[in-house]
Amino acid sequence: MIDLNKVSAMTLFFKPYRRLPVIAFFLLLAFPLVTFVAPMALPGFTALADDDDDDDDDDAGSGGGSTSGGSSRTRDDSSGGEIIRFLGKKRKSGKRVIRRQARVQVVRQSNVPNEIVALGLSQAQLRDLIDQGYEVLQSVRLELLDTDVLKLQVPAGTGLEQARALVGNLNPQALVDFNHYYRPETSENSGEATQVPCRGNHCAAWQMVGWPTGHAALATCSSNIRIGLIDTGINAEHAALSEANLEVRRLENDDRAPSGRQHGTAVAVMLAGAPGSRSPGLLPSAEIFAVDAFHRGRGKDDRGDVFEILQAMDYLAQKSVSVINMSLAGPENVLLKKMVERLSVKDVILVAAVGNGGRGSKNMYPAAYPTVIAVTAVDRHERIFRRAVQGEHVDFAAPGVNVWTAASVRGARSKTGTSFAAPFVTAVVAIAARKLESADAEAVRKALAASSRDLGGTGRDPVFGYGLIQGTGLCP
Repeated sequence: MIDLNKVSAMTLFFKPYRRLPVIAFFLLLAFPLVTFVAPMALPGFTALADDDDDDDDDDAGSGGGSTSGGSSRTRDDSSGGEIIRFLGKKRKSGKRVIRRQARVQVVRQSNVPNEIVALGLSQAQLRDLIDQGYEVLQSVRLELLDTDVLKLQVPAGTGLEQARALVGNLNPQALVDFNHYYRPETSENSGEATQVPCRGNHCAAWQMVGWPTGHAALATCSSNIRIGLIDTGINAEHAALSEANLEVRRLENDDRAPSGRQHGTAVAVMLAGAPGSRSPGLLPSAEIFAVDAFHRGRGKDDRGDVFEILQAMDYLAQKSVSVINMSLAGPENVLLKKMVERLSVKDVILVAAVGNGGRGSKNMYPAAYPTVIAVTAVDRHERIFRRAVQGEHVDFAAPGVNVWTAASVRGARSKTGTSFAAPFVTAVVAIAARKLESADAEAVRKALAASSRDLGGTGRDPVFGYGLIQGTGLCP
């Protein structure tokens, strides 16, 4: 006997078209879930973000975070952009091979592909290089060094190490290196509660370093001080900079995208913000000469190659600044070292962020050069910022976790990174140098070491340096 129920089930099974409307309905429901939600649930998923918050960085009463760094550096991309590598695993199931995405990794470029920079080549040596296929991309006069810095494109098929060695053999007295990238040292917020926004001049970070809070004292103390700033773009129309004595110069960057204004605006306001604004500056009456030496990379990070960093340093030397704030970091470079040494001879003090590579990472520059005052970051409980570079070169610690400063468009928000610790030390160094009537970096370092609050091990240590910088008594 034939079972009619089985026949109905078999008929339904062998006529799948009857189920198509139901299947289509569930597929439509599942598509958004698979497309937008599933990737974030995968192990190790990392959201790709701007170097400092987002492009619409504006007022945020509860503060905001930014991301940067942390990715491994493995190889160069001929386009000069970021390489996004999808790392995954293979899992066999019967005869099928299932590929599962494990994480998204952004590989940062350490230098411009196919380019080197050189100082000290004669015209005959340059012609020799051109005959061998090298191309002069740009030549700029550096007044401080009384010579031209050349940016050269390496011939196809020639490695950068090979090119550097060739030029070195051509002229052993010449300085030649890769066109290294340097980046603003900002980072994500640490996750602890955001500080209460500054009201007037009263905020926890200022109290940590003993900075004066009176408007009149700050105006008098910071007058007749000239400070250089090498950073990203700055929003000079920001309300906090309405009273600032600020000059902003952007270096020519060919057709490359201009840098973002988040980082540079925040640092500039920390130095020269209006006393009555939501984000007052440490030295509101100082003259600030800022150079935007950066451009926006394809990975949405701000980067400045050493060819432009050198130009910025040379320009600021001509402005007779006493201190240059460099909230940036990158690899060691022989041309950069030469310029740092020359500025020291000219009694220009460099203050630089140690970098956000974390404990155990390689030293980052220019902070690791001996004549540069290297700054690390601590939180409001005087604990070291977890991503701060450590080493024997560290000089001073300053607030750098959830520091309240300007957002790039309007208003204020908290920022984290060794970048934002550097301006505190720059301000103290500028006042101390004037008080000592000496712009010798070593003399200023010794004076400030004596007044710093010791943190960590007794005396100078590779985590906090001489300790937490103090400005008590510098401004009467």
